[in-house]
Parts: sequence; C-alpha cells; structure tokens
Amino acid sequence: MYSMLKKCVAKEVPRDHHLLFTVLRNYMGKRVSSNLSTDQQQGLREIRSLSLSGAIKIGISDKGGEFAVLSQEHDRAITRLHLQDASVYSRSSPEEFRRQYRRLNRKWVEVSRSANLPKGMITRLRCDHHRMSSALYANKDAQAPPDRVTAGDPSVFKVRPIISNVGGPTDPIAWFLNLVLVQLFQFIPAHLPNTSNFLQKLREARLQKECVMESFDVTSLYTNVSNKCA
Repeated sequence: MYSMLKKCVAKEVPRDHHLLFTVLRNYMGKRVSSNLSTDQQQGLREIRSLSLSGAIKIGISDKGGEFAVLSQEHDRAITRLHLQDASVYSRSSPEEFRRQYRRLNRKWVEVSRSANLPKGMITRLRCDHHRMSSALYANKDAQAPPDRVTAGDPSVFKVRPIISNVGGPTDPIAWFLNLVLVQLFQFIPAHLPNTSNFLQKLREARLQKECVMESFDVTSLYTNVSNKCA
C-alpha cells in the first residue's frame, strides 16, 4: 500500500518540487550560525533581561524601525507630557465610552436601514462586544538633539501616536467604509499609492521654465499646528 501511494505521489509532484524538497531536507539538519558577535549576543541577553524585569521599554523609532530603548520612568514621563495636549486629547470614562458606542450603533442602524443594506450585514457590523482603543507611540528620535537627549528632558522627545482601534466601536464600520472607498482611488489622479509612484510622477512632470519645484516638510500630521508653524 505504501509503495503504491509513493508511486502516486511521485506522479503528482513535479520534478522541480522534488528538488526543492531535497534541498529543504539537506538544510533542515544544519545548524544556522548567528551573525552576531559574542559581545552583541551578551548585550542582547542583557537588554531582554532588563525588559522582562520592567526596568526598560523597547520600542521602535518612527522612520528607520530601529530599537528605541527608554527607561520605564522616562517613557511614562514622555507619554504623560504628550497626553497633556488638550487640543487633541481629553479625559473620558467607561460610562462615556459606553454612551458613545451605543450612540454609534443607533446611528449605524439608522443610516444602514435607510440605504437598504441587508439585515445580516447591519447586524454583523454592529459592535456589541466592544474594546477600548489603546494608544501606542513610535519615538521620533531623529528629531531630538543628541546633547539634549542625554539630559533626560521629556519635552525633547517627539512621538508619533498610533491609536489601535482593533475591536473598538468603529472597527467594523471602518472596515466596511475602507472596502467601499478603496475602489475609488483609481479615479483620483492625486492619489499616490507609494513612494515609487510619487517618484515616477516627478520624472514624468513637464514643468514650464517659469515654474519652480518646492519641497515642504511637515511640522505635524497628528496634532494641531499653530498659524506660525503652518
């Protein structure tokens, strides 16, 4: 029976797949050598130990994705300072959260019924098992002057807030809207899917002699900007 099965498998599996399996079997038994030096491995173990003990927080930087290591105390100070921006954040409570998500559900049912959406879809996109949003932060360490970083002043560090709304009241509706709106991007000439597309648009641009190309850096994408900065 086994020999018959083996023959059947051999007939079904192409020859290049057999070669792939042979290579995989050869490498499965080999030990992969580390590309870290002894000192680097020791440093990594120490960082992991400090992280597990709660002494430090290991995050990522905003642009390069490198490790950003901060003491827990320093990280809390930066977070508290960031949340003091009353133009963006305000205090809430569990009662207020429940009141808002119930209001959202009522509005969703009202709008979806007026659009004659199927009853099953209306029910699925309601959020009855809600979860509160959580705030995460990526460190914009490239913008902090090195001489002031060592001083430990929380105001020196800039952060990029990442609000995770997975499982939150707006999560199902946001998924549905994204499904609808993403289909319209192809009709928007100004939409740039990625950096490569942006560079291609620049190469194809045919500017007149009197035109000048300018580049502007963004002061802030996530908080209010004063008129002076704008």
